[in-house]
Amino acid sequence: MGKTTKLHEIMKHDGDFEVVRLGNDRYRIGYCSRCGACCRTVNMDTKGSQIAIDWLELHGVKVSKIGDIKKDPREEAVEFTLSLSFPCVCKELTVDAMGHHHKCNIYEDRPIICKMYPKHNAGDGTCTYVFINTKELEVFSHEYQKYWREQHGKEKTITIIQ
Repeated sequence: MGKTTKLHEIMKHDGDFEVVRLGNDRYRIGYCSRCGACCRTVNMDTKGSQIAIDWLELHGVKVSKIGDIKKDPREEAVEFTLSLSFPCVCKELTVDAMGHHHKCNIYEDRPIICKMYPKHNAGDGTCTYVFINTKELEVFSHEYQKYWREQHGKEKTITIIQ
């Protein structure tokens, strides 16, 4: 399912959805369907070097460089921010009869780090969140306001969680 299709589903969703600012030009928009997709993969940002990337990738961790690359004056190494992603199933996920993880047992009281996720698309197609940039958010906001006025005859604002 494409980004545009998912955004239209969010627009027509009966319940509330959230818009979370993830970075300078990154937003997460949608609602949690409690599929557990982001709870089966650990995603974190950390400092790293090429040596660290080589080791992590050797051990099956998906690594992406983000942010500015900075030369560390104390060493010959170049340091930058890494976005890491690796499998790790949370012990608080309910497992159904088919062995699928799908619901957080402590969703309402989950730790703050869990509330910040997902920061990236889980990649398995089950996540209902969409990750967009500022321009895409502006277009969505305009279309959402138009849709809401047509359907409900009144205005509704979109709140961005910082």
